[in-house]
Amino acid sequence: QIHSWVAGLLSQQAQDDIYGADQDTLIVAVLNARGEAVRGGNGYRVSGFWPFASGSEHSQWAILGARVLDEDGEVADEGCFLIPTSEIEIKDDWRVVGLRGTGSCSLVANNVDVPAHRFISFIDGRAGKTPGGHLHDGTLYKAPLAPSLAIALCGPAVGIAEGAINDFIGYVAGRTNPQLRGATQIDSPLTHQMVAEAKAQVDAARMLLHRAADDIHEAAENGGEMPVEIRARIRMDSAYAVRLCMEAGEAMFLASGGSGLAESNPVQRAWRDLHAINQHALLQLPTNAEIYGRTILGLDPGSDIL
Repeated sequence: QIHSWVAGLLSQQAQDDIYGADQDTLIVAVLNARGEAVRGGNGYRVSGFWPFASGSEHSQWAILGARVLDEDGEVADEGCFLIPTSEIEIKDDWRVVGLRGTGSCSLVANNVDVPAHRFISFIDGRAGKTPGGHLHDGTLYKAPLAPSLAIALCGPAVGIAEGAINDFIGYVAGRTNPQLRGATQIDSPLTHQMVAEAKAQVDAARMLLHRAADDIHEAAENGGEMPVEIRARIRMDSAYAVRLCMEAGEAMFLASGGSGLAESNPVQRAWRDLHAINQHALLQLPTNAEIYGRTILGLDPGSDIL
């Protein structure tokens, strides 16, 4: 679970807060800096609204992104804060067409006190330098933050698209088309081409993600440093991979005809879920193409989330 990986970047004291009483504690995280924090007491006071908090109704802790404001109301830093879910509101508002099972409800915090040891600065995290990175033997916790978060979202898309292809293969045998005098769909050259291209798209997505994973691992072994060009490319690789998977799932759905609309047909669920994954902020293809294209052309990437 990527949220547990983020927890492993927190300080030792924060990790003890999470796992001291229960090593099976579940964690929800929304790292986009949607909230605001001001210094107060022994740490910060955090307020904000965070949608898309997957698994929130089953989690005991939340890691939430916020901008840290100085005394003049100017942004002094950005980072994420560890807060017990008992101290925030979980809104029952996850009513969506895709990824319905994630329970990604919205979270609300109003002036919640957060001790200083439960904070990670994004400035340090983007460089792979976090309070807890040195606490673990493996290199995983020294990986740069944004590339790791981007690629972590992509695995389900590959599995879902692969599953849609397999479901279609099992479904198409014996299916006929009355519009073509009862010709069997499985014998159509169009079916052969479509299945081959869908499988190639999923295979290509997997290769893009393996390359990205190799680059992240290499950076982690070198202390977390990674050139901007590679960071931008990993975001592009991640977005392009899930788009390839969506296109493969789309082909399987369209080839299923009217029967694919049935809620009992798993291909339509894959189609919905793949579209939902492609809507994630980190995986928006036009945004990532702009960031990557700017770096290729020698321009500023136009984003700090790298």
